[in-house]
Amino acid sequence: MKEIQVSEQEVQDENTRNVDYYKKKEFFSLCGIAITAEGQLIKSEMFRFLQLEPEEYGDIVLSAEDARRVHGRLIGVKWGGAAAKVPLMCGGEEICPFADDCPFVEIGKIPVARKCPIEVELMAYWTAKYMDEFDVDPDNQSEVSMITELAELDICDYRCSMILSQPGNAELTQQIVVGVDADGR
Repeated sequence: MKEIQVSEQEVQDENTRNVDYYKKKEFFSLCGIAITAEGQLIKSEMFRFLQLEPEEYGDIVLSAEDARRVHGRLIGVKWGGAAAKVPLMCGGEEICPFADDCPFVEIGKIPVARKCPIEVELMAYWTAKYMDEFDVDPDNQSEVSMITELAELDICDYRCSMILSQPGNAELTQQIVVGVDADGR
């Protein structure tokens, strides 16, 4: 797609909340411009957290769906760091070690190749609870990083509990044959 180059007066500010604001946006640039279905250029706040130079990134134009995905990933990485990668990617009923306890498997609506919605929700819930409990300033990156690390550890603890709750794992031990003597023992 061609690079978007427009002057300030050509772009209508989406914060004006006029009728054009509510028009469906079809495409987004990384540098603050959206294109409506009618081809109108509108200022967009979708990627306002990025500090990219239009000369360098103005040629990247995303569909609305791609923009939503990229936005979600970038926000997660920017504010969640490594914790943004914590929720498992759903491998489906055959691969997921937690499929027996998954409500999405039960109802046949398995989110294959997407992040586990249960873990996504738990991560968001625990992060919010810790942020509130410890009165964390969202602008303090050190505090936010520690809180997301706590939530990440909660996810790991949750997974361990799910594995240990399976009947074969209740004893916390497993017999594995590592060698046999001459008598076959």
